[in-house]
Amino acid sequence: MDELRILQWNCNGITNKTYELAEFTRKNKIDIILLGETRLNKTAPLKLPNYYTYRTDRPPKPECPSSGGTAILVKNNIIHEEIFIKTKLDSTTIAMAIGAKTVRVSAVYKSPGDKIEIKDIDALTNGTESFIIAGDLNAKHPSWHSRRTNQTGKILLDHMERNGQYTICAPDSPTHFPFIPHHNPDVLDITLTNLQQDMTISNFNDLSSDHNPILITINKSPKTNTPPLANRRINWKKFKAEMTMHPLKHQAITNPKEIEDNIEKLTKSIQKALSNNSSLLNQPNRTPISPEYIK
Repeated sequence: MDELRILQWNCNGITNKTYELAEFTRKNKIDIILLGETRLNKTAPLKLPNYYTYRTDRPPKPECPSSGGTAILVKNNIIHEEIFIKTKLDSTTIAMAIGAKTVRVSAVYKSPGDKIEIKDIDALTNGTESFIIAGDLNAKHPSWHSRRTNQTGKILLDHMERNGQYTICAPDSPTHFPFIPHHNPDVLDITLTNLQQDMTISNFNDLSSDHNPILITINKSPKTNTPPLANRRINWKKFKAEMTMHPLKHQAITNPKEIEDNIEKLTKSIQKALSNNSSLLNQPNRTPISPEYIK
């Protein structure tokens, strides 16, 4: 793996769309999936083969359908951990190592009628040396190719300019195609990042939603686990039991070093559990076949 490929998609409800998402992911070799507006209740499944899933479901309102919500799906060979950031936005976050940097990756969503608060933007952009925050914040501004400006767009642009450490990126073509008649397509799906020199963004006209999937490509590799040797059998039930018996303690992360330390602890814990719960396969006895000229 010589690059990292991240899919950003407001799926407008993920139920009944996992098959097409899996096909798109396979075809485009996606490493991390950032979903917005998942609209899941707590009992609804969200799984893709060979991916770990982290999700933030919006608390339901009485007698109302599920709304909002975010999720991150991470390829199972990428070393990472979930990070909990308290905001009024729908957000899900992981931390991982990309090249020599510790990077925090967040999927975010804000409903059109909700207000965005500066303290939420601060919480997502502070506290780590590098970050990628991607999703639909219903923020419009010509600075990221939107047709017009709204209040959320003004607040985000002002925060970016005052912060001076990150930029807001988006495709230069519409990402949102409203189902509502007489509403024009526009750019709503954006990325806040301080890794802009290492990344490119592509807009795909694909998948079943009023939002296009967006591909974020980072030209550096994430840290990954070495796959188990083919001559070893792993008892996955015992592996899961050992990981469950010795969970990592969740604690507030205050600086990049603590993120790196936690990733290192998680890696060692996984490697130890694999070692403790695997065994060598029996190798069949084979009779050497002598070349014809020796016979």
